[in-house]
Amino acid sequence: MPLLLHGVSGLLDGRFCGPNRACYAGGQLWTGGRETCQNAVMTQTNKALARLREALTAAQAAFVNGNPEPFKALWSHGDDVTILGAFGGYEQGWDLVGPRLDWASSQFRDGVCSTTPLSSHITEHLACIVDIARTEARLGGSQERLIQELRVTQVFRREGDDFRIIHRHADPLRPTAPPGS
Repeated sequence: MPLLLHGVSGLLDGRFCGPNRACYAGGQLWTGGRETCQNAVMTQTNKALARLREALTAAQAAFVNGNPEPFKALWSHGDDVTILGAFGGYEQGWDLVGPRLDWASSQFRDGVCSTTPLSSHITEHLACIVDIARTEARLGGSQERLIQELRVTQVFRREGDDFRIIHRHADPLRPTAPPGS
């Protein structure tokens, strides 16, 4: 009986093959039933998320030292990308987001950053990462090292084999307070 692949959603190249108790995930054929296939796809999902976080960490380290290029390389360059940046305002479309990233990165010198992951969700076509980002750097013209803590939400879209940022929202982390206080 030929192996039939049908379109139950998996990540990267995963497809479940219920009737044949096999699936194709991560460039390999997995046998042993649905649970084995689900585990294989989840392994691929976790690897994709780990690669995404690794790329973000390296790009953010460069960004807080005045080099926006690695971070910009992680972005989609479409008209639908948006940023609600930590320095206020917003931009829409790569023609505005790209220069905004250049400007924002130019505000940082001698920076170090760390991230505390709060939540992540990844599917075949979209991913969302929610973090607390902490940066210690010289900001603007200051000679003093300042600490910036941000709430960061980033949404990614699958483009070819990679996930690209399509939205970023970052704002200052502050204590919970009732309205008007």
